[in-house]
Amino acid sequence: IVILDYPGEVFSKAVVKDIDTRETKELIDHIDRAAAVLIIVDPGVAMHGGTLERVDDDYGISKAIIRVRESPDGGDIPIAIVMTKCDIHGTHIVEIMDKEKINNQKGQERLRQFLKKYFNSWFYGLGSRKTYRIFPTAAIRTRKDARGSQIPDLSKPAHRITEPIIWCFDI
Repeated sequence: IVILDYPGEVFSKAVVKDIDTRETKELIDHIDRAAAVLIIVDPGVAMHGGTLERVDDDYGISKAIIRVRESPDGGDIPIAIVMTKCDIHGTHIVEIMDKEKINNQKGQERLRQFLKKYFNSWFYGLGSRKTYRIFPTAAIRTRKDARGSQIPDLSKPAHRITEPIIWCFDI
C-alpha cells in the first residue's frame, strides 16, 4: 500500500496546471498506477472556503477522476470520497441538505446530492455508483472549549476512518 498526501499546491501543479517537476511527476505516476483512490475532502472548504479554493478542488479533483477513469481498466478502480471533519461540519451539512430539500433521499444519495451542490463536475467522471462511494469521517473528534473553540477530544474514538480503505479492498 502506498498512501500519498500531497499539499494542494503540488496537486494543483500536477493535475490542473501540468507543471513538470519531480514531485508532480511522482504524483501523476502514482495516480496512473493506482488500484484504488481515496479523495479526501473537507466539506468546510466547500461550504465556507473562498471561490478560488472551491474551484481548485472541483476542477483539479475532476481532472484526476477523469485521468483514473480513462486509464486501462479505470472504470473498475474504486474511488472513495472521504469527507473529513464531519464531527465539526455535520450540523451545517444537515442544514444545507434540509434547505436544498436533499432530506427526502437516504444514505449515499443524500451525500451524493450534497457533494453535487459543490463539486458537480466530479460526477461526470465517477461513473457507475458501484465503483465509487462517499464516506463521512472524523479522524480526530473535537469538542468546544470554554471559549467556544474546537479542540481535540481524545476521549472520543475516530469515526469511520477505516471504512473507505476496507471498501476499496473489497472492490
